[in-house]
Amino acid sequence: MRNQISLNTSAKVFIESGEELLYQTYSPKVVKDRVENVVAGLDGGSTQTRVSFMRRSDELQSLENVYVIPSAITEIKHAAEIKAKGTELYHRMESFITNQALAPYNIFDKVRVVRGTKMIDAGQAISRINSSVQKVNTPAFYINIIDAIAYGLVMDCAQRKMPLAETYQVSLTCSLPPDDVKGDKNKETFLKNIQNSFQWNSLELGVQINIDIVNCYITTEPEAGVKCNYALSGEEIPYLVLAVDGGGRSIGTEILRQGLTFPQGSIAYPYGGTQLADDVANKYFNMYGGSKPTEISIREALRTGYLRKGRSSIDIVELIDEAKRELAQKLFNDMITNVFDSQTIVTIEDIEVVIFSGRLFDEGEYGISMANYVADLIKTRNPECEVILNTDSYMIPVGNGIISFMEFGKVLSDNPSDVLALPEDDEELELEN
Repeated sequence: MRNQISLNTSAKVFIESGEELLYQTYSPKVVKDRVENVVAGLDGGSTQTRVSFMRRSDELQSLENVYVIPSAITEIKHAAEIKAKGTELYHRMESFITNQALAPYNIFDKVRVVRGTKMIDAGQAISRINSSVQKVNTPAFYINIIDAIAYGLVMDCAQRKMPLAETYQVSLTCSLPPDDVKGDKNKETFLKNIQNSFQWNSLELGVQINIDIVNCYITTEPEAGVKCNYALSGEEIPYLVLAVDGGGRSIGTEILRQGLTFPQGSIAYPYGGTQLADDVANKYFNMYGGSKPTEISIREALRTGYLRKGRSSIDIVELIDEAKRELAQKLFNDMITNVFDSQTIVTIEDIEVVIFSGRLFDEGEYGISMANYVADLIKTRNPECEVILNTDSYMIPVGNGIISFMEFGKVLSDNPSDVLALPEDDEELELEN
């Protein structure tokens, strides 16, 4: 037939950094009655939840294998089926999680949650971690932890070419925002809610496992990043370090004095990557009019410097630069007021090293990092301080994994001897005693 119109499309799938393994197909098996101890480090962010494991056969470099899931979820209240659009894990992310603890020691009972394309297809309310509610009081935070461990083990076992155990006894180190760990009450709340037994069931994958959180150590997000940075470099942590971690919902600051948290320096500011994206979108709207850019297009623009509009791309680097510079000034002012002017023990002039971590400080393909603007402002008060920028989003889970191994590594000797090793990596990670 002549004059046919082809409606076939070649839509480009945008894969978030770190989520590449979710676009593989998995067919896990479970060994009944098998119990295994696992050491884990976890970062429960507002955009992604990341976890790394260490198992009996592993060297320390295994912690650099970080498994990532998206943090946004929808809780399904009905029994209707939501069909998967493909065989890849991203299209099959549906889990049933049962908290075996009884009230008041459970923050949720039994939930059915979906992520990825199933979450989009469900068309219902999406739960996200935000800055208005502390993580320790947010059910989605705990659901993300259990889901991340379970999906992470599915991917980890596939890498090792071995089946899942029926029960995992997890020794966990997890980061919280600085404000969440200022008081003992919040720490007690978190430990009470997470140190429980959970049943995780995936009908899509045809597996059910038990996840028992038997040990848990709490860090702050900036603290984990600092300790990872110096553990990987083999250097000692300087006497006074200011750590600044930029996430999606918030920015956390932490002062480490002789490697220990200085409480007055632990602050979480209720703005971060989401605020930056919104600022850029508003600047574009004010300059060009029309419709306000979507969240996805702005996230891509923050990475590339170009905003997609139909078939064209618009260079908005100047708008991004302006927004980063303004947010940097706001952060600097808030740090001076809340960290340094609020106490007389540590001044900004005393700081030896400032470490910036987190995706907020990524410089993009256009080479502009908000961290550089904050560092320039700090250097007006302390010209001699060293500035380190590490935007590797795996710093927190790897740092927590290292801490978890140091705290709980002995449990690995209780494991079955047939835990297979991960594929070998050329690089080795060493931790000095």
